[in-house]
Amino acid sequence: MSLRPMHLAGLGLILGIGSLVLAGSTPARSSRTITVCRPGPPLCQFRTIPAALQAAVDGDQISVAGGTYRGPISIDKSVNVIGAGATETTILGEPSARGSGPVVSVSAHVSVTIGGVTVTGGYWSPVAGGGIHNEGALVVENSIISGNQGQRGGGIYTLGPLLLSGSVVRDNDGGNGVGGIHNGNGVLTLRGSAVIGNVGGSAGGISNEGTAEIMDSRVTDNESAHDGGGITNYGVLAVTRSSLQGNIANGGSGIWNWDSGTVTVSDSTVSDNIGAAGIVNAGKLTVRGSVVARNLTNRDIGGSDGGGIANWGEAMIYETTISGNSGLVNGHHYSSAGGFYNGGNAEFTRVVISGNDAQAQGGGIRNAATGTMSLVDSKVSGNAAHGLGSYRVGGFGGGIYNLGALTLTGTNVSGNTPDDCVGCPSNARQSLLPSVFSARLR
Repeated sequence: MSLRPMHLAGLGLILGIGSLVLAGSTPARSSRTITVCRPGPPLCQFRTIPAALQAAVDGDQISVAGGTYRGPISIDKSVNVIGAGATETTILGEPSARGSGPVVSVSAHVSVTIGGVTVTGGYWSPVAGGGIHNEGALVVENSIISGNQGQRGGGIYTLGPLLLSGSVVRDNDGGNGVGGIHNGNGVLTLRGSAVIGNVGGSAGGISNEGTAEIMDSRVTDNESAHDGGGITNYGVLAVTRSSLQGNIANGGSGIWNWDSGTVTVSDSTVSDNIGAAGIVNAGKLTVRGSVVARNLTNRDIGGSDGGGIANWGEAMIYETTISGNSGLVNGHHYSSAGGFYNGGNAEFTRVVISGNDAQAQGGGIRNAATGTMSLVDSKVSGNAAHGLGSYRVGGFGGGIYNLGALTLTGTNVSGNTPDDCVGCPSNARQSLLPSVFSARLR
């Protein structure tokens, strides 16, 4: 998969690397530079990276010239490993040696920077992480992690602090697990980086069990067979000035937030994802100053609601546009709530819900019987509810279809097709539902 151009803003932020140093790490005792090149001496000191690591002490920098160098390598000292550039220096696993372990392993209690390299060729192993396995404090800068395979993080598995700056994690395979990055209770930070085209069973791009911050970055074109195509979150996740686009999953196509998770999305875009809503939330969700657009609910495994956002937990949405999202009928399965589905508690403030499309009820919003929802100074317009498949019946609540507790304050609901509905007071309309579904399933 080709890498689209990126605006890698804020690369200077790597100056904060020092904050990642673990308490108790051994202080640097020297600042030597150890050189590695393919020809070896006398052009450089060593021919292999493991040989240079063996000679190094804490604080040394290992400078690796252009070329391809065989892994796997294990780093158990606080050193920097700096290549000539991601397109010049490659650290290659043993693709023919199944179970050989990650290409790069970083031990606990060390602080390491890896920069200017491509890490590739990691192959299935009982050790988590096909490309990189990190238990220390690791910075990966201006590098590419690509073409690796592993169950718990095809690209990267981390238990310790991990900062990716100006780097790309792409085209890794997690099998039944996580394709791109698996953060197992660590602290993960992405700055000016991209997670692209990774494939996994439980998460395509990223799985977060700890704390994760994604800034000025892209999580795009990843695919999961079950949960989050872009991100599956169990911990605390913050997404700022970033894009989640083109991800595919049977679960939340952009983000799947479990009931244990807390997600904050700020000044970001969640768009063009395919699965069960752009964001599926069972925990706590805050979206502020963002766009949720053109996501498509299209699950084959069952009915699904909420093309843009589906909420069963607590959702607070501020100054955000939810537009152009839609749901399709698949076989006997239907989709309602083109823009927002609420089965939990939701608060909207200055939100625009427009141009969304549902095959069943609630073109803009469907508030279920279990839902409590308030809209303040918001607008619901230009949405459509078409009805079920070729029957085209039961299509009402073009604006809002409400069965729960709904409060509208300073909110405009107008210009929706075939109606605005809101409370849907007609008994005839609501009593139509059982017969419509029965007819559809025959």
